[in-house]
Amino acid sequence: MIEKFAYLILMFVFSVLPTLYFWAKHHKFLIKYYRIFIYAIIVTTIGGYFWDYIAIKDGIWYFPNILDIWILGIPIEEWLFFWVTTIGIVTITLSFIGGKNGRR
Repeated sequence: MIEKFAYLILMFVFSVLPTLYFWAKHHKFLIKYYRIFIYAIIVTTIGGYFWDYIAIKDGIWYFPNILDIWILGIPIEEWLFFWVTTIGIVTITLSFIGGKNGRR
């Protein structure tokens, strides 16, 4: 049973937990850059959607039905991947740029 949710568990452990750690440590610094997060999510969502939609439609790759929720032809897990990884990458990048204690 747990194998069915392995993708979501791995995404949580390797993306969500590190992101939460950096937010807990640098939240005052990161909140100043909320626009970067918004822009990054918009670009990733649009680009990722078309990339995945075309690949699924052309049979290049396949997504198993984990939660069996599809939005605009893409499973919800893939939408979550777009957003979780984008937020994680931006968070970690800004945290490192911000220096010690998230201040610059």
